[in-house]
Amino acid sequence: MPANAKSIGLPAGAVRPDGPEPGWITARDLAFLIYYYPFQWMVRIAGGAFFPVAQYCAERLSPWFQARERRVVERKMMIMLGISLPDAKRLARKFLRNRVRAALSDLRRKNGIPESVKFVGRERLESALEAGQGVVLLTVHSLAKRECIDAIRQFNRTFVPVVAGARRPFRAHGRLLRNFARSRLLPLQATLSGDHINAKDPDSGLQIARVLREGGLVLMTPDTAGSAHVYLEFMNVLQPVSAGILDLARLTGCAIVPLWASYQDEKCVVEFREPLAFAASGNREEDRRANLPTLLQTMKEQILAHPEQWEFWDRRFIAR
Repeated sequence: MPANAKSIGLPAGAVRPDGPEPGWITARDLAFLIYYYPFQWMVRIAGGAFFPVAQYCAERLSPWFQARERRVVERKMMIMLGISLPDAKRLARKFLRNRVRAALSDLRRKNGIPESVKFVGRERLESALEAGQGVVLLTVHSLAKRECIDAIRQFNRTFVPVVAGARRPFRAHGRLLRNFARSRLLPLQATLSGDHINAKDPDSGLQIARVLREGGLVLMTPDTAGSAHVYLEFMNVLQPVSAGILDLARLTGCAIVPLWASYQDEKCVVEFREPLAFAASGNREEDRRANLPTLLQTMKEQILAHPEQWEFWDRRFIAR
């Protein structure tokens, strides 16, 4: 939490963006344990058929270990979505099941068995690229984002996702298995991550501009604290939103295309929406004030379309 949290009006007792300390065992622990001990060798025999079995087992076991976490997610959903407790319970159960599916994503990718991906509205993306100014893909932290990134890398275009900072995977693992995470997950992610731009690098803006000048694609997720974030009322709570994407649109003239990524049945669906129309007065502060409502509304629509697949339910600012 920033040192001046009170001066900017964060809720009393707000948690850090990383969320509270996890319990002893998490959904990712279960997914990795099922995979590594003792079934890793079965993937070589059964191939992709193994992962539905592993997912089923982890989903059935996870309620025994995630009761506390589920209650936290339910409470946050009630506040941020304005829904009743029964609806929050239903969505929270779906969220935890989807997180098990996402936890197995790295393992599927490692074995060359990615999820099937379906693209919708790709003609909108191609039309935006024809302008020659590059395209920023605007999305939120959905659980299907990894599969989405892998699929877009197959396009015949320069493509780089922007990450908010250094990878910190240990929150995804409980206190019991952090050493396991350090020895297994970090090397695995290093082999799968591919090229990316760290938003906190001093020259990240130049790197992004270079990709856009080449007519490439840049993926950005403004629903988190970035190098140019502001604290705003969003989804009924005060939380950090990265406004750097607005500065990019003003300075480079690139198109901003919303991208929705979601799990739907047995597929990961990636949908390209109509490009956003931003005001351009030439003044940074005026443009921010004019365009922030559009940015917030676009992110809110993405989250509400599939609220059970937003990755940040356990990481947002919520008053205790």
